[in-house]
Amino acid sequence: MDSQVSTEALREDLRTEVAFLSCYDKVVREVNDRFDVAGSTLHRLIVMAYDNGGTLSKHRRKQFADRVEPAAMDFIEERMGALLRELAATSASVARPPAYAQRRAVARDLTFGEFGMAPRRISRAARIDDP
Repeated sequence: MDSQVSTEALREDLRTEVAFLSCYDKVVREVNDRFDVAGSTLHRLIVMAYDNGGTLSKHRRKQFADRVEPAAMDFIEERMGALLRELAATSASVARPPAYAQRRAVARDLTFGEFGMAPRRISRAARIDDP
């Protein structure tokens, strides 16, 4: 029973990840064809739009206003929103993407839980003083 549950959970995670990568690749290609946006900035904007259901918050628009023209941000929203609507129409499982923090928490729990360890924070002073 446990293996069936974990297998189904893995399948669901993989479906969601494939859906994200599909959207991501399409939006990157389309934005690069039309606008000049640095790769790391483009990555962050696409991930934020995906996590936010296809929109960029006003705060994020202000944060990136000096690096990205408004037309590029509008285009990212438009394309990501359209792709998410397409995915929602074809598959209920990827209709609402998990938030980035949620994905990171799951990955962290899987990584540390698998080895029976708890995540540990090491202060900067401890790292410097250790031999």
